[in-house]
Amino acid sequence: RAYQVSLKTENCPHQSVRNNLSQDLLLAGKFKEGWAEYESRLKDNEHQFFKHHFGEAWEGTDKENKLPKSLILVCEQGFGDTIQFCRFALLLEELGVEIALFCQRSLITLLKESSQINYITDELSSKEISQYNNWCPLLSLPKKLGLENTPIEIKQGYLKADQKRVDKWSRLLIRRANHKLVGLHWQGNPNFEKKLYSKGRSMDFGDLLNLKRLENVEFVSLQKGEAQNQLKTKDKLLFVKGQMYFNSNFDFRDTAAVIAQCDLVITTDNVIAHLAGALGVQTWVALQWIPEWRWGLEGEE
Repeated sequence: RAYQVSLKTENCPHQSVRNNLSQDLLLAGKFKEGWAEYESRLKDNEHQFFKHHFGEAWEGTDKENKLPKSLILVCEQGFGDTIQFCRFALLLEELGVEIALFCQRSLITLLKESSQINYITDELSSKEISQYNNWCPLLSLPKKLGLENTPIEIKQGYLKADQKRVDKWSRLLIRRANHKLVGLHWQGNPNFEKKLYSKGRSMDFGDLLNLKRLENVEFVSLQKGEAQNQLKTKDKLLFVKGQMYFNSNFDFRDTAAVIAQCDLVITTDNVIAHLAGALGVQTWVALQWIPEWRWGLEGEE
């Protein structure tokens, strides 16, 4: 009742209030209510291109559980969201829906090489879109498909690293005999750190230095961007020989190939967590006490 009253208050930021509420509901595992409220994240002026060609977004499965013949899925938010939710594209294709995934340019080659999604692009011409009859924001699919507590179990992962790249990095990263390889990543996109539910999700490289006490373990830094400057490879942690080659590489396909060789990935809440999980590599995610909604409040998975 208090929530309903607050929405009627003059000058109340309705969209922000509803968006915050949706994430609290999802965090608490109230998926039916949470996914419904999460639609409030979409702004009226977004997706004008798709609205012009197709009208309003696909409304979802009706009582007869009908699916469209074809569907353009429009990615939103960060790289991690795209990697996490592209599993729905694979699910829909298994159900017979022809999918086009419209996503961030930096992820196109990775997803083309690593997934079985039919068509992935960041450009849509009139000729290309003429064969599709509907569209939908990617993170709206749980609501549109009526998924509440139903997991999509793909135990072996739903992305696969390119074997030629795996072989390439196997040669460049010279492993020590009888050592486990652990991938480390500690800092997400700093622009997202400003958001209410992402504050404090990253850590400093210095917080990982206690790992040096582990025996028969060597590490590979998966960190890119500004936080890479925190990396100290001398007299700290035992890094794999060849780390310097990977430090200068910014291709997601190569990152996937290196992750695929790890025995374990330790990371904070960022794209690496989703990429490693999607590849089926054992992944430990360090979370703040109240994490972002997608991790929930209970359990270890």
